[in-house]
Amino acid sequence: MFLVLVASGACHHPASATLVGNAEPLTAKDLADVFTPPASKGWFDYRSDGTPRGDSTARIASVGLWAIEGADWERGIRLARAAYARGLPDLNFYHDYIAAMNLARRPSDVRAACKTLAKLWLADSVDRRIGKSE
Repeated sequence: MFLVLVASGACHHPASATLVGNAEPLTAKDLADVFTPPASKGWFDYRSDGTPRGDSTARIASVGLWAIEGADWERGIRLARAAYARGLPDLNFYHDYIAAMNLARRPSDVRAACKTLAKLWLADSVDRRIGKSE
C-alpha cells in the first residue's frame, strides 16, 4: 500500500494556474480572422513551440491582443483568454496578457497569469514586479 501511495504521489502533477471560469469558445468569425492572412497579424508576433497547435495559438494571441489594442475588448479578451488557456511558450505574451487583463480589470486572470509566468520562467526582477502587485 505504501508503494502505491508513493508512486501516485510521484506521478501527480501540481495543478496549474487556471482561468477563473472557462474561456469562451471561439466563433467562426474569430477563426476566420485568425487564419486570414491580412487580418491575422496585427503588430504582435509571438513565438510558438514549432507545432501546428503552437503556431495556431500564437496567431490567436496576436489577433486577440491586437483586438484589445484596437478597443475591441470583448473579442480581444475572448481570443487572449483562449490563447492563454491553450498555453504559449512566449514570455512577451504573458507580459502583454497581464497588462491587458489589468486594464480590463480582471484580477483573477492576472493572478493566474502571474502564477503561470513564475512557474514557466524563473521570475527575474521584472516578472516579480509584474506579479507582486497582484
